[in-house]
Amino acid sequence: MGFAPGTRVGRLVRLLDLSAKGLLVAGGLLLTVTIIVQVALRYVFKAPLFGLEELSRTIALWLYFSGAAYGSAVDGQIKADILERLGPPPAVRRILHRVSWILSSVACGLLTFYSWRYALWVYESGELTTGLWWPRVISVSSAAFGGAAMLLLAVFQVVRPHVEAAAPQDFEGL
Repeated sequence: MGFAPGTRVGRLVRLLDLSAKGLLVAGGLLLTVTIIVQVALRYVFKAPLFGLEELSRTIALWLYFSGAAYGSAVDGQIKADILERLGPPPAVRRILHRVSWILSSVACGLLTFYSWRYALWVYESGELTTGLWWPRVISVSSAAFGGAAMLLLAVFQVVRPHVEAAAPQDFEGL
């Protein structure tokens, strides 16, 4: 996120970064193991384990939205940066970069709003999954939490220049 490592904020950001990476790696490993076991049981031993697909799908959803939030945190989303080719002045690039974050904030806001509404509806309905009979809100809420995290990070990127101006000692810069 660009905070100076020696500051309190920098240490907190580093801790959050390491925690997020650890959870993403653990989730990826768990997803890999469940898929390998699922394939081996189904196609090698001809004895699929009931509910394993549902577990894999839930892990994948949480991994997907957590990874999207982490991508927002490190400004690592997939993008086509045509500005590098066109070579506008740095001031124009900064303005366009901020506009892109504003548009991202709007998109993340819509995702968050509608996914939270849906997650609350699923929670209130008490809907259960078809296989393991888990509350379906466990998998559905992944979009709501991921959207909320991406929204907070996108809004932070919009206001970041003002925060940097107020406390330049906490930032390394972009």
